[in-house]
Amino acid sequence: MICLLMTVTAAGCYFAVRTYRELKPAIIAENYYKKIRDKVADKVTREPDAGKLKEWNRDSIAWLSGPGTPIDYPVVQGKDNDYYLHHLSDGTPNEIGAIFLDYRNKADFSGDISVIYGHHITLNRMFSPLSQYKEQTYYNQYPYMVLYTPEQTYKIELFAGTILNGENESFPMEFKRKKEKKEWIRKRMVESTFQSKVKPSAKDRIVVLCTCSYEFYNARYAVYGRLIEMER
Repeated sequence: MICLLMTVTAAGCYFAVRTYRELKPAIIAENYYKKIRDKVADKVTREPDAGKLKEWNRDSIAWLSGPGTPIDYPVVQGKDNDYYLHHLSDGTPNEIGAIFLDYRNKADFSGDISVIYGHHITLNRMFSPLSQYKEQTYYNQYPYMVLYTPEQTYKIELFAGTILNGENESFPMEFKRKKEKKEWIRKRMVESTFQSKVKPSAKDRIVVLCTCSYEFYNARYAVYGRLIEMER
C-alpha cells in the first residue's frame, strides 16, 4: 500500500513538474506583458501611451487593444517574420513570442494592408481570442479594436474573419488599382465567418489580425478591420 502511494505521489509530482515546465513560458510572458501594461497606462484614462514603448525596444511601434477581450498587447516589427515568433517584445527569448507587424509593412500603418501576427496560446492569451470571431455572437459583443500609435489612435472596425490555408497564405500589401482592392475586400466579406454592417471602401486602410487555427493542418484564422482615426 505504501509502495502504491509512493508511486502515485511520484507520478503526480512528475506531471506537476511537466505541466509547470510547459506553462512556464506562458507565465513568464504574461507577467512581462502585465508589467508593460502597468507602465504605459495613463494614470487617469488607463489608456496605453504608445510613445513609451520605445523604452523597452526600438522595434515597438504600437499598442493593440480589444476592449472587453483579453487582447491587450504591444506591437513590434522586426527585420523578418520569424524573430518575434520566439521572442517577447523586449527581445527576451520565449516561445510565446510577441504580437508583431509584418516586416514588409509600413510601421505607421499607412499602407493598403497591414498584417499583424500573434500566437494562438492556451488560457485565452495572445491572439487566441481571435478564434471566437468564428461565432456571430462574439463579433456582436466585440465588433472593434483600438490601435494606439505614437502619432495617432485608430478604431479598427472589424468587418470579416476567414479561415485560411497556411501553406499558401498570402496577403497583398498594396494594390495598383482600387478595383482590385475593392474585389479583395468583397471576397473576404463573402467568405467571412460572421456578418458585419461595416462596408470598407477602396480608400480605407485595412488591418489583418492573423493567428493559428485547427480546422486542418496548418490552418490560419484572420480577422479584418478598417482603420478609423479617433480623437486623442
